[in-house]
Amino acid sequence: MEKVYWGSVEVQTISVYMYGELGLYPLYIDAIERMLKYWLFMENESENGLLKEALSCSKIMNEQNRNSWMKFAQNICTLSEDCSNHNPEILLSKKIIFKLIQTLKQNYRNWWKKNLLSDEKTKSRNGCKLRTYRKFKEHHSQETYLSIISDRNMRTSMTKFRVSDHRPQIEIGRH
Repeated sequence: MEKVYWGSVEVQTISVYMYGELGLYPLYIDAIERMLKYWLFMENESENGLLKEALSCSKIMNEQNRNSWMKFAQNICTLSEDCSNHNPEILLSKKIIFKLIQTLKQNYRNWWKKNLLSDEKTKSRNGCKLRTYRKFKEHHSQETYLSIISDRNMRTSMTKFRVSDHRPQIEIGRH
């Protein structure tokens, strides 16, 4: 997909809007993917003695039940049916990592949809503000207008309107 420069919105704009509008996911999903791929690299491909030693130390810390990145990685691996009942170290592969990331993304999309549909402040810190947005936004995906509208000012205005970052009097009070 081509990178789209869609303009800028106020800092106060709710991130749920932006992730939904752009079809993006929180950075933690990318960080988890990189961590798992690096673990796989350290286990199978690295010839670097220092990396092998660091991996060995992490395994020892994990066996001693101390907090480490490996403990976190193994907990993430339990999301996969392929790893949940086995030792994740043995089964970790690119295919498993791909499935895990797809599971995390699906979990995020489910959370996004639930947050979008919630009118209760206890479930959504945004309260009822999302009511208008959900009238025209149903799926977590990049909106087509972002790639169709070539005029940056027009695209920015459209985005601001959709995510309630425009400046009618009713919106000014929210900022």
